[in-house]
Amino acid sequence: MCIFEPEFSQSRIAFAKLATVAVVLDDLYDTHGMLGELKTITEGVRRWDLSLIDDLPNNIKIACQFFFNTANELAVEVVKKQGRDMTAILKDSWQRYFGSYLQEAEWITTGHAPTFNEYIKNGLASSGMCILNLFPLLLMGQLLPNNTLSQIHSPSKIQELLELTVRVVDDLIDFEDEKEHGEMASSIECYMKDNPDSTVESALNHIKGILHLSLEGLNREFIKQDSVPLCCKKFTFNIARGLQFLYKYGDGISISKKEVKDQILKILVDQVPIEE
Repeated sequence: MCIFEPEFSQSRIAFAKLATVAVVLDDLYDTHGMLGELKTITEGVRRWDLSLIDDLPNNIKIACQFFFNTANELAVEVVKKQGRDMTAILKDSWQRYFGSYLQEAEWITTGHAPTFNEYIKNGLASSGMCILNLFPLLLMGQLLPNNTLSQIHSPSKIQELLELTVRVVDDLIDFEDEKEHGEMASSIECYMKDNPDSTVESALNHIKGILHLSLEGLNREFIKQDSVPLCCKKFTFNIARGLQFLYKYGDGISISKKEVKDQILKILVDQVPIEE
């Protein structure tokens, strides 16, 4: 979806593994875990100690073992590619990700309605881009010292814009899918609670305006001059493009629709006709 060149196969495989982990974790924190269990999991990630989950239900332990195994496996690959210990950076990103999921679970359990700004701040991390953008970048065969990595990953502007774009696109699609049932996506609901006089239309227009500005910012960050290798900037930029396509016809991640299937078939299955 983000990189097609043969030399970046390791990054593509890592992205696929991480996306699978993200789907499992999203379901775990949204649906299957009780708040106490989720706090234990999050603390286990903070300490990087799998033994903390020993007393949790078996299905949760399996999910956590899958996460730890995948994260440790990819961390070893990163060290080989980058030639230095990157434990702190990798763990910080995972902890930020899990922490945002726990925050959302606490809001739901306690019935707390966050402000729009609170929601967006947490939603940047829960978008998952702090993970999905990091590991593949480090496996592209480019040496990325910390000063270069900080220009393409947290706390860089392009990383923030990537997270914001994905969060807003996701919320807009969730709203379109759920409005028939009287539900609203979180950012839209939070905006309307902060602005009681707003209508659904004005709230949607506000969120779409944020998306427009975010996309403009991504374009500026992509073309500006810096020391980040072009292949890395293209990868980050193309995550936003790819996820926009997946959400163009609805939730293309959770639900397979004809338009997304057709594009996958054209890219991976159907032969390209070659005229002799």
